[in-house]
Amino acid sequence: MIKHVALWIARLELLILVILAPFLIFPSAGRSLALLGIPLIWTARKITRSRFIRRTPLDWAIALLLLMVLVSLYATYSIVISLPRITIVILGVAVYYAVVEVVQSPVALRWASAIYLTTGAGLAGLAVMGMQAEYKLPVLGKLVSLLPHVVRGISQNPEGLNPNIVAGALLWFIPLGMTLAVWLWHARAGRLNRTRLAQVTFVGVLGCLGVLLLTQSRGGFIGLGVGVLFLVAMTGRLGKVLVGLAVIAAVIGLVVIGPGKIGDIMVGVGSATAQRLGVETLSGRVEVWSRALYAIQDFPFTGMGMGTFGYVIPVLYPLFLISPDVMISHAHDEFLQVAVDLGLPGLVAFLAIYLAVVWTQITVWRRDQDPFRRTVALGLLVGLTSHAVFGLSDAVLLGAKPSVFWWALLGLAVATFLLAEQDQFNHAMPTRDLVHHD
Repeated sequence: MIKHVALWIARLELLILVILAPFLIFPSAGRSLALLGIPLIWTARKITRSRFIRRTPLDWAIALLLLMVLVSLYATYSIVISLPRITIVILGVAVYYAVVEVVQSPVALRWASAIYLTTGAGLAGLAVMGMQAEYKLPVLGKLVSLLPHVVRGISQNPEGLNPNIVAGALLWFIPLGMTLAVWLWHARAGRLNRTRLAQVTFVGVLGCLGVLLLTQSRGGFIGLGVGVLFLVAMTGRLGKVLVGLAVIAAVIGLVVIGPGKIGDIMVGVGSATAQRLGVETLSGRVEVWSRALYAIQDFPFTGMGMGTFGYVIPVLYPLFLISPDVMISHAHDEFLQVAVDLGLPGLVAFLAIYLAVVWTQITVWRRDQDPFRRTVALGLLVGLTSHAVFGLSDAVLLGAKPSVFWWALLGLAVATFLLAEQDQFNHAMPTRDLVHHD
């Protein structure tokens, strides 16, 4: 009886996590009991499959990251503030291992990719109905203000979803959608179902691009631009030449227009502007980055606790260029923010996760013979690159609600790698058997 129940839990683990997600993303003292569902899933997996988790290249880095999440509890001044971030990290890790466990066949990979992209389209639709209006570009800002703001309560911001966070999250989806849409179009070969899938994927990608445009996130635009250049460079010699020409054109434009004028366009200048716009200026960002570095110097091994940056900085490291009325919730640099939250060991773990998953996707792209897996690997690699560039000037916090999509992306990427490795192993087996027989 117990084994039968465990079998059903193991089969439905992703669905169970989806049910548990609202309780963990919006935690309270009572809702945090939903955390018990995660060890229940892992126990069921142990009973049915003789393992708690499937071994992956990211295991040690994730273990170190979770250890630093635990250590950060020692440093945080408020468990109430840190608890929502911590529960989301735990949920994200559970989602990662669930995706890796479920996606163990080519068919499962195709379904997982489709579901992941559908989730991205859903995020874009959610943003349309609840995104905060920004007026960096007045026309787009006015357009966003006219949209129906019917989604409330998801974000702590009473004005709606933060456009920069929306942009950063969409970068995890758009490149994968672009590469799969192109692959489906070229691989349709008269198949009506692939033609329709390609058309639907193109429409979804265009919708996500439209929402990205509405966010007016300069970091998002730059991140996607760098990602597209990287994608073009990966297509072959001609792509590398085109990227080289694009870089030369950008340098010429920088010289002709002038760095100062481009700085005015991109981030603005002047302390008066910083007082009014907060971190939406270069001087404002530099000041916030300097305060993050001070915090890392003071809390190098433990971090100051997840989610506490905006509360601790005004007390320990006051800002001078930015008005005290402006709430600075994070360091506006994803990598600095991880070090602030979890200390330098946490940053090492975070970078190790990034580097390991990039290595897996490059390996699939270079060695695998399956065109679909190579396309997925390329799309995920470009998405990670785009978001990393975005993360140099902004952040989707490790414990923020959208970060669960990052963990799902990691799971999809590693599952693709493990499938490719298993396929190569299976192809090598006949040769080994033949050699042994001789």
